[in-house]
Amino acid sequence: MSRLRSSRAEAKSEMTEEKKIFFSSPPLAGVRVLVTRAVVLQTRRHFVGRSFPFVWAGFTLVAGGAMIGLWALHCLLELSFINPRNTVFRMVLTIAVFPAASFLLGRIQRALIDGPRLVRNR
Repeated sequence: MSRLRSSRAEAKSEMTEEKKIFFSSPPLAGVRVLVTRAVVLQTRRHFVGRSFPFVWAGFTLVAGGAMIGLWALHCLLELSFINPRNTVFRMVLTIAVFPAASFLLGRIQRALIDGPRLVRNR
Protein backbone atom coordinates (compact mmCIF):
# COMPACT_ATOMS: atom_id res chain seq x y z
CA MET A 1 0.00 0.00 0.00
CA SER A 2 2.82 2.42 0.83
CA ARG A 3 4.45 1.68 -2.55
CA LEU A 4 1.24 2.68 -4.29
CA ARG A 5 1.08 5.94 -2.34
CA SER A 6 4.73 6.76 -3.05
CA SER A 7 4.34 6.02 -6.76
CA ARG A 8 1.25 8.24 -6.91
CA ALA A 9 3.12 11.02 -5.13
CA GLU A 10 6.05 10.67 -7.54
CA ALA A 11 3.73 10.72 -10.53
CA LYS A 12 1.95 13.79 -9.18
CA SER A 13 5.22 15.69 -8.58
CA GLU A 14 6.50 14.65 -12.01
CA MET A 15 3.28 15.87 -13.59
CA THR A 16 3.59 19.27 -11.96
CA GLU A 17 7.19 19.53 -13.19
CA GLU A 18 6.07 18.67 -16.73
CA LYS A 19 3.29 21.24 -16.51
CA LYS A 20 5.85 23.84 -15.47
CA ILE A 21 7.82 23.17 -18.62
CA PHE A 22 4.78 22.89 -20.89
CA PHE A 23 3.13 26.05 -19.56
CA SER A 24 6.32 28.07 -19.42
CA SER A 25 6.17 31.60 -18.18
CA PRO A 26 5.71 34.26 -20.89
CA PRO A 27 9.08 35.95 -20.32
CA LEU A 28 10.93 32.67 -20.87
CA ALA A 29 8.90 31.85 -23.96
CA GLY A 30 9.63 35.34 -25.27
CA VAL A 31 13.35 34.87 -24.72
CA ARG A 32 13.20 31.54 -26.56
CA VAL A 33 11.40 33.12 -29.51
CA LEU A 34 13.84 36.03 -29.72
CA VAL A 35 16.92 33.80 -29.53
CA THR A 36 15.49 31.38 -32.10
CA ARG A 37 14.62 34.25 -34.44
CA ALA A 38 18.15 35.65 -34.13
CA VAL A 39 19.64 32.25 -34.98
CA VAL A 40 17.30 31.82 -37.96
CA LEU A 41 18.08 35.29 -39.32
CA GLN A 42 21.83 34.68 -38.97
CA THR A 43 21.73 31.33 -40.78
CA ARG A 44 18.93 31.97 -43.30
CA ARG A 45 21.30 32.54 -46.23
CA HIS A 46 22.70 29.02 -45.83
CA PHE A 47 19.27 27.37 -46.24
CA VAL A 48 17.62 29.34 -49.05
CA GLY A 49 17.53 27.29 -52.27
CA ARG A 50 18.87 24.11 -50.65
CA SER A 51 17.43 20.61 -50.78
CA PHE A 52 14.71 19.60 -48.35
CA PRO A 53 16.86 17.17 -46.29
CA PHE A 54 19.37 19.98 -45.69
CA VAL A 55 16.60 22.36 -44.55
CA TRP A 56 15.11 19.63 -42.36
CA ALA A 57 18.50 19.03 -40.73
CA GLY A 58 18.79 22.75 -40.03
CA PHE A 59 15.30 22.82 -38.55
CA THR A 60 16.22 19.84 -36.38
CA LEU A 61 19.24 21.67 -34.99
CA VAL A 62 17.40 24.93 -34.33
CA ALA A 63 14.19 23.41 -32.90
CA GLY A 64 16.04 20.83 -30.84
CA GLY A 65 18.45 23.42 -29.52
CA ALA A 66 15.64 25.77 -28.58
CA MET A 67 13.68 23.07 -26.72
CA ILE A 68 16.71 21.69 -24.91
CA GLY A 69 17.81 25.23 -24.06
CA LEU A 70 14.42 26.02 -22.55
CA TRP A 71 14.51 22.77 -20.57
CA ALA A 72 17.99 23.61 -19.25
CA LEU A 73 16.84 27.10 -18.30
CA HIS A 74 13.90 25.65 -16.37
CA CYS A 75 16.28 23.26 -14.57
CA LEU A 76 18.46 26.21 -13.59
CA LEU A 77 15.52 28.27 -12.38
CA GLU A 78 14.10 25.36 -10.36
CA LEU A 79 17.57 24.41 -9.07
CA SER A 80 16.76 20.77 -9.71
CA PHE A 81 16.92 18.21 -12.49
CA ILE A 82 13.58 18.03 -14.27
CA ASN A 83 12.81 14.82 -16.15
CA PRO A 84 13.59 15.52 -19.84
CA ARG A 85 11.14 12.87 -21.15
CA ASN A 86 8.41 15.38 -21.99
CA THR A 87 10.86 17.74 -23.70
CA VAL A 88 12.40 14.95 -25.76
CA PHE A 89 8.95 13.71 -26.80
CA ARG A 90 7.89 17.19 -27.94
CA MET A 91 11.18 17.63 -29.79
CA VAL A 92 10.84 14.32 -31.65
CA LEU A 93 7.19 15.01 -32.47
CA THR A 94 7.99 18.50 -33.79
CA ILE A 95 10.81 17.20 -35.98
CA ALA A 96 8.66 14.31 -37.28
CA VAL A 97 5.74 16.58 -38.22
CA PHE A 98 7.94 19.13 -40.00
CA PRO A 99 7.91 17.50 -43.48
CA ALA A 100 4.11 17.29 -43.68
CA ALA A 101 3.62 20.76 -42.22
CA SER A 102 6.16 22.36 -44.55
CA PHE A 103 4.63 20.64 -47.59
CA LEU A 104 1.12 21.76 -46.65
CA LEU A 105 2.14 25.33 -45.83
CA GLY A 106 4.23 25.52 -49.03
CA ARG A 107 1.20 24.49 -51.10
CA ILE A 108 -0.99 27.06 -49.35
CA GLN A 109 1.61 29.78 -49.95
CA ARG A 110 1.87 28.92 -53.64
CA ALA A 111 -1.92 28.91 -53.98
CA LEU A 112 -2.19 32.32 -52.33
CA ILE A 113 0.59 33.78 -54.47
CA ASP A 114 -0.66 32.24 -57.72
CA GLY A 115 -4.34 32.85 -56.94
CA PRO A 116 -4.50 36.48 -58.16
CA ARG A 117 -2.69 35.53 -61.38
CA LEU A 118 -5.18 32.80 -62.13
CA VAL A 119 -8.11 35.16 -61.62
CA ARG A 120 -6.60 37.83 -63.94
CA ASN A 121 -5.93 35.33 -66.75
CA ARG A 122 -9.59 34.30 -67.10
